[in-house]
Amino acid sequence: MSVMDTIEEGLEDDIQELETKLEAAEKREGKLVEDIEFLAKRAAKANSVTFCEGGGRETGASSNSIVAIAYGTATLEGQNLPFDQDDLNACRRMWAKLPKHRKTPEAIKAQAIAEAALVEDK
Repeated sequence: MSVMDTIEEGLEDDIQELETKLEAAEKREGKLVEDIEFLAKRAAKANSVTFCEGGGRETGASSNSIVAIAYGTATLEGQNLPFDQDDLNACRRMWAKLPKHRKTPEAIKAQAIAEAALVEDK
């Protein structure tokens, strides 16, 4: 193998490694964009009030608690549970919009706990 062949092989390996790193960075960037869009939309609605039946809201103490768990800033031990059906519905609407990569085992468990909370009260 000549020196040029060795250099070309090394360059091909370097290019492949850089392409792999670029793909990983683009994937991370896409997830960050999803996170920013999700959180920005929630923030915009956080102080709004709706006056239709059920409200159509997706923010509140219980859904915010699940979001905090999904983003790793809270634990299941401190989870705020839904107070009534409207709170649970807000959790469900939030869950439908939560980025897929944030539906971690802890977040899934938090949503399940919220779903079960009202059943246990009856």
